[in-house]
Amino acid sequence: MHSGSAEPTGDAAQEDHRYPFAGAANPKRRLGIIKLPQEGQDIPTPVWMDFAAVNSDPDFYISRVNWLPDKSLGVQRLNRLQTEVTFLRFDVQTGQATTLIQETNDVWLNTNYLFRNIEAESKNTFRFLWPSERSGFMHLYLYEYTAGAPGARLLGAVTSGKWSVESVEGIDLAQGRVYFCGTADSPLERHLYVASLFPTSEPPLPPTRLTGAEGMHSIVMDSSCHMFVDVYSNTTTPPRAQVCIVPSEGKIATVNPVEPADPCLAAEPASPLSAELAAIFQEIQDSAYPLTTEQE
Repeated sequence: MHSGSAEPTGDAAQEDHRYPFAGAANPKRRLGIIKLPQEGQDIPTPVWMDFAAVNSDPDFYISRVNWLPDKSLGVQRLNRLQTEVTFLRFDVQTGQATTLIQETNDVWLNTNYLFRNIEAESKNTFRFLWPSERSGFMHLYLYEYTAGAPGARLLGAVTSGKWSVESVEGIDLAQGRVYFCGTADSPLERHLYVASLFPTSEPPLPPTRLTGAEGMHSIVMDSSCHMFVDVYSNTTTPPRAQVCIVPSEGKIATVNPVEPADPCLAAEPASPLSAELAAIFQEIQDSAYPLTTEQE
């Protein structure tokens, strides 16, 4: 945050802006860990993470910060041009860094919230899902890191194809499944899918679609991955919410089939405009996106 104002005093003395003023230097940043003191104890000195040992360029973003299963700190370092991202593992006792993954793009790297930890295989080894657009589309990749290794090892792609993963909704480690929303059926729709968490082939098998109705689906899944709330809509259906159960096999079971009590929400014959829009969307899908199931 950058502060400044032409007014020396009063309520207008400070203005906060997300970016620096013209001609001003970019902000400096650092990341530290501090152990919370007990009552009556002095505040200890922070342990600062040593970014300079990895890359001496002081102009960068701290894009994402996550705790890792081995109690180290995972940090995504993004250069100012957003063309290079480095996933760093920091020892919180010393601040020393290990580079786990590094990716570059000549044009732009999108930031996201798709990173997920996988429970540790052992005391010295853990796995994680890493999101990447290295194929031209956003997909999930399973990596493994072992203490002392020079970096993380790619175990395989979890998803692939000419479509994108948009959100990770849940991970069922016992069943070896990952639930996510994406555009595998159409770029005009968003559905919930399930795929194998542990790759067994290259490319991976296509995911299984779990949501039924066409359109845009927003999902909230419980931590056990047994139930989810699905809010969806399309060109002929206003937003509707339903609770669904995820069976171990077979189709999704709907707990509360939608029966709108409000006459304003009751299903009505589609208007000519809705039918026309649906036809246009279908034409776009058929002509511009014919490879909805092709895998890379």
